[in-house]
Amino acid sequence: MSTLIIYYSYSGNTRKIAEALAVEKAADLTAINDEKRPGKFKAYSSGCLKALNGQGWAIQPLTVDLGAYDEIILLTPIWAGNVPPAVNSALELLPAGKEVSIKAVSGSGSSKCVDKLRAVVEGKGSTLAAFEDIKS
Repeated sequence: MSTLIIYYSYSGNTRKIAEALAVEKAADLTAINDEKRPGKFKAYSSGCLKALNGQGWAIQPLTVDLGAYDEIILLTPIWAGNVPPAVNSALELLPAGKEVSIKAVSGSGSSKCVDKLRAVVEGKGSTLAAFEDIKS
């Protein structure tokens, strides 16, 4: 079974967890990158507003074919209780028929976005196989 770990990390916390998980699972690893990296104020002000509304913003093209993997594990930080805009944009690229696991990384270790994420993943024709909150 081929596994891809895809992650977004603004501050580096989620990246560290994703890298360790990729080694543990012998999985491929790729990052979601903003097309133009916003400054901290813009990221957390307009970024949180977009996160609350489930909106995305421009990201760089992914360097992997998501369709080539049996399992996709997405690691995401939590902004204002939701996934950041870059992750919303990446979720739009999900191919149908995939098993997707999501790990939400936050300072509190508690998010409330699992139902929203399930709806997005299932709306793309895939299955949310697992959801886990991780305290960073």
